[in-house]
Amino acid sequence: MTTSNPKLNKVTRVEFYPFTHQYILDGEKALIGVTCLMRNQGLSPDYSFIDQDVLDHAADLGTQAHEAIEAYCNGETTPDIPLIKSFKKLGLDIIATEYLVTDYEVVASSIDLVAKVDDNTVDLIDMKRTSTVHKDALAAQLGIYKVLFEAINPDIKVRNCYCLPIKKGNKDDILKDTCAKLVEITPMSADKVKAVIEAERDGNLFRDDSTDPPTTGGAQGGEGVLSAGC
Repeated sequence: MTTSNPKLNKVTRVEFYPFTHQYILDGEKALIGVTCLMRNQGLSPDYSFIDQDVLDHAADLGTQAHEAIEAYCNGETTPDIPLIKSFKKLGLDIIATEYLVTDYEVVASSIDLVAKVDDNTVDLIDMKRTSTVHKDALAAQLGIYKVLFEAINPDIKVRNCYCLPIKKGNKDDILKDTCAKLVEITPMSADKVKAVIEAERDGNLFRDDSTDPPTTGGAQGGEGVLSAGC
């Protein structure tokens, strides 16, 4: 039986400018990225104790690893390095990389990998080159992605969300990096995601009544370790 790939809708009203890492709606309104949204709302891991040069270096290496896997998924010629070899062994059917999602009001971002499950079901995957899988932060990040993805693609359901940890074979380059097994992440609920976005829109700080209140907020803090910017 032949199956087809889910037909993903394309966001056309938002442009991403990589040099400034900005998402612009209709050519004039700046939307916040998910990394900045999470940082503003106290949902990001705390990297404030790490020197900014170290964070920048980690971000650059994470971006290199990310781009190597993305190039392979897009059919480009890639170097025969352990990172690509181990990724191939995962047997993922990737139908989109850097898939742009948005609510057309507050937030926009790009999902690392969208993997086909069947004709109308996908999995969402976020890559992290980090020594620690921060599941709480990933739950928020992937929860936001899931809500935005399903809003843009109402006929396609997200089955599962995963983190793809990239094992650091060498802290100074990616030549010996490898991909670990996928780590399933339970995404933040749609109701909480909407509350987070509404808090950002209204200039408030999200508070989750089911957990201890966040102790951080605002636009300051450490960057993530995969890619620079928000």
